Amino acid sequence: MTEFPTQVTTETSSAHLQRISSSQNASSTFSGIQISPDTAFLKTIPAMLMQVEMVLGLLVWSLVASLYYIPPALVGVIIITLLVWISTILLFLFYFFRVPPQFSSVPWLTLLLVYNTVAAVLYLICAMANAVNTGPFLLLIGYESLAASTCLAILVTVTYSGSALFAFNAWKSARAEPAMAPITS
Repeated sequence: MTEFPTQVTTETSSAHLQRISSSQNASSTFSGIQISPDTAFLKTIPAMLMQVEMVLGLLVWSLVASLYYIPPALVGVIIITLLVWISTILLFLFYFFRVPPQFSSVPWLTLLLVYNTVAAVLYLICAMANAVNTGPFLLLIGYESLAASTCLAILVTVTYSGSALFAFNAWKSARAEPAMAPITS
């Protein structure tokens, strides 16, 4: 049987936390990924479009979810708009914290182009589903919120189309000059 050692070296958590906090500067490391905010990204047109998409997308799904009775077609609208809204937030955070340059194997510009195009088409379908289901709510309490969500879904469709246009221009310029692949072109 092995005997218990007579001396054990331990380290308290406060000393460990002090060592970690003293070694960190403006950028953090998370699993080998450098995370530092890119405030210049916030001033670009694609970032502003993403912020508008996040705010209007939040309004679209929350207005539809606030109805007293939700028809089955509008449940699909809620699911689609909520998933697109969450993925837009994640993409925004990826670009804000400069994650794409650290994963060069991922075709970020192609991903952004496909995502924005698919999101625009999905929001167009959701706007049409909202518009079709607005008629039966004409005399009910939820008419105003459903009509507002329809208009906002159309606006979000336009913003995603604009983002897709910017992503297409960046993708096209990156294919012409592979060394330069900006999102802001």
